[in-house]
Amino acid sequence: MKSVMLRCSVCAVVVIGLWGTGPAHAKAKNANNAKNAKKAKDNQRADPAKAVEQADKDLAAARKRAAEAQNDLARARAAVSKAVAAARNEFQNSPRLRDAVQAVAAARENYETVSMPVLLSLRDTPEYKKALDAQDAADREKEEGLKAPDCDDARRAKLITAAADARTVVSRIEQEALSANPNCVAARKRLDEAIAALNKLRADFEAGLKDSAEVTAARERFGPAEENAAKAAEDVRDAEKARAEAAKRRSADNGRDRQQDGRRKGKNNRNNNRNNNKGKKNAGPGGGISLPRL
Repeated sequence: MKSVMLRCSVCAVVVIGLWGTGPAHAKAKNANNAKNAKKAKDNQRADPAKAVEQADKDLAAARKRAAEAQNDLARARAAVSKAVAAARNEFQNSPRLRDAVQAVAAARENYETVSMPVLLSLRDTPEYKKALDAQDAADREKEEGLKAPDCDDARRAKLITAAADARTVVSRIEQEALSANPNCVAARKRLDEAIAALNKLRADFEAGLKDSAEVTAARERFGPAEENAAKAAEDVRDAEKARAEAAKRRSADNGRDRQQDGRRKGKNNRNNNRNNNKGKKNAGPGGGISLPRL
């Protein structure tokens, strides 16, 4: 009886020993290795993945700040425009501008009143009559010539120049007559002075516009808003660069993981093959495990 029990114990030891080195054990061992490898890989991926996630958050926050900064800048720009428009409107309705405009209008009316008799008197002079006739003829020739189908660029330019020259002759005769009349000269001087005063008033307003209290206050708010918008835009560019670098590191890390997985898979396949071959060697002729005979 003791002999039988001893032989069964030996058989059990042999079976257990053979199972520990057989294909089933190798499969379980490989599964455990794969589980550990996946856990290690997840730990390795944690930092690059979290870096990309954080970069995404930073980029979104930077873009939000940039949008807010652009809105602030738009409001500041609108405030400047509003202040400038208010100042212009006030200037346009100011008594000093109204008086200057009226002075120009009165001086021009006076000049035209004084000049009209002199210009009318020219109609009786042969030179002026001839110049007017030449001007009328040049205008008619230009009008008819430009309508002609065969009027090319050279012909068009010639017609336009001839009409302009004819008008210049008439204007020269008129100016010579006006310049020879003392009343016309004095009236023209007053008109020129009124126009110069009006232009100076407008120029002084434009020069001092930026120094007005309302515009100055608006511009003081615009400056910081513009700087803040520029800084926010720069932050977005930096965040985009950081996001791209994080994604690049994650891609490189994933590439290394794929390479390691490939090497690990190849190693596991080789181990499986060796264990399978070893198990076949220990198998009996019928494909089962060979046990000692009792």
